[in-house]
Amino acid sequence: MKSSHKQMYIAGRNAAKEALAAGRAEHCYLTGRAQGELVRIEADAERRGVPVSWLSAQELQALVPHVRHQGVVVQARPYAYASLERVTAQALSRPHSLLVLLDGVEDPHNVGAIIRTADAAGADAVLLPERRAAQITETVHRTSAGATAWMPIVRIGNVARTLAELKAQGYWVFGTDMEGSISYRDADFNGHCVLVVGNEGKGMARLTREACDYLVKIPMYGHVESLNVSVAAGLLLYAAAGAVPHET
Repeated sequence: MKSSHKQMYIAGRNAAKEALAAGRAEHCYLTGRAQGELVRIEADAERRGVPVSWLSAQELQALVPHVRHQGVVVQARPYAYASLERVTAQALSRPHSLLVLLDGVEDPHNVGAIIRTADAAGADAVLLPERRAAQITETVHRTSAGATAWMPIVRIGNVARTLAELKAQGYWVFGTDMEGSISYRDADFNGHCVLVVGNEGKGMARLTREACDYLVKIPMYGHVESLNVSVAAGLLLYAAAGAVPHET
């Protein structure tokens, strides 16, 4: 795995608990009254061998100046991106797999929300281009409700080249486009699929669109022309998940 080499501070109770559970926490900082959920987080950290410090509210806020911390901040080791080769080797060993590629999605809140839904829908990995796209930050982690601690995230280079490589391995590529010829309800997501979600305003890049096997649309029945990218991704992810049997 490739590391981001950047120390990350993860704020918020749910995100902190997921970081602890995933073994990414190096230090746990708490503030406020030692009771309730904060005490349970402290006990969990100590059980896992993670050092715990109680700070003043001002000291804790200084670690994450622009984030609402809910009384807890976890210092996590640098984020380790997954290897595409390892992800596909595991995924292709099964009859069905789903990768999600974010082509130019720049808002970290959208990226976090999509990662959260991708994990819930049983996707195998989320692919993020190294250029012109949000990367894994504290905001992404918190918005994902801690899903970045579990979902493999792969950094890729050229999107069109990556899609060509995946197609050569047997993946079908479904791009999301308002002008698509297939409704997301009618798309056949069986087998090995890549779901491509484009930029919030411009959609997919031209070369990305040309690399897709199918362009899938979400019908709009009201007055607005499009959905928020994370909402659209959620509909498509669960359409893809519904095509594949999952254990409950």
